[in-house]
Amino acid sequence: MERFEMSFKNKRVRIWFSVILPITVLAILLYIFLPAEMQIVPTLLLMVTLVVYYAWVFMSQRKNKG
Repeated sequence: MERFEMSFKNKRVRIWFSVILPITVLAILLYIFLPAEMQIVPTLLLMVTLVVYYAWVFMSQRKNKG
């Protein structure tokens, strides 16, 4: 298992802090301010963002290995 460097020199950490963290804050705000029938929107936003992020991480790892 390779080591993971938790610093801003690591591209994955920078992307996580610049994409995932703001989307999470936005989703929390949407949960607070949207009516009950629209609560699915922040959930879908978070799910899509996380799937795209982890797909990018997976593809990046495969590209670097091969």
